[in-house]
Amino acid sequence: MVLTEYFGIFYLISAAIAFIIALITNYILCINWIFKTRKIKSKKFEFSIFIYIGIIGLLFNEIFIWLFTSGFGINYLISKILAAIAVLFWNFLARKLILYQIIIFIVIYFHN
Repeated sequence: MVLTEYFGIFYLISAAIAFIIALITNYILCINWIFKTRKIKSKKFEFSIFIYIGIIGLLFNEIFIWLFTSGFGINYLISKILAAIAVLFWNFLARKLILYQIIIFIVIYFHN
């Protein structure tokens, strides 16, 4: 909202910037607070998977915001809230199933 309302940045661009900042913050909080023990030794590899999942989430976020705002005429702030709820489920499930389950299996399988 700050980027759009006070700096005049187009709502989809400001949403993308905010999403990227949130993604990096989320990763830092996850590794330092939530998931203190990790099976993936390479932080670069882990972060790259986290980023790939985040990029797909960003695409969903942008599509939902555009669809709700331009397609249905909903205020962009309400659209962002709706998109955030939808993308929250994608991010959680993708990270749980891909990053913390399947990737761990691949790393353990190829390490042995």
